Amino acid sequence: MFSGVCSLSTNESDDLGKSGAGAPRLLTAAPAFFRIADVMRITALSRATVYRRIADGIFPPPVHLGGRACGWTPASLQAWIDDPGGYRAPRTPHDDDAEMMPASPGKRRAATDAVKQRRGQPSSRTASSRSPSLRQASRFSSA
Repeated sequence: MFSGVCSLSTNESDDLGKSGAGAPRLLTAAPAFFRIADVMRITALSRATVYRRIADGIFPPPVHLGGRACGWTPASLQAWIDDPGGYRAPRTPHDDDAEMMPASPGKRRAATDAVKQRRGQPSSRTASSRSPSLRQASRFSSA
């Protein structure tokens, strides 16, 4: 799949210093997606480092192909190869929600309610949703 050169472009000449019309030329088509083994070979990064950099936003995220399969587009890998130190993954709408979530449960619930309110969904703590639990209800009922 990959010739070992740090470029994914198929437009470059593969003559390797040979000149003339009779020189053999290898024509290879770039795949639509690179799998994790290809990405590890191309970038010389381990699997753990690839996924750690994805989580940090400094490596292109994979495209989910269905089931358990995922792959990287040649364009996204080429963008990282062109500038690995300056690459920043594009932000998604869910990134804003993830940054808002605090660590403590009470604050997390309040932050979740704020996100739901922005989206127009009912919050989890309304007066109508507070009903006594089964244990509380059974204490007051006569047996």
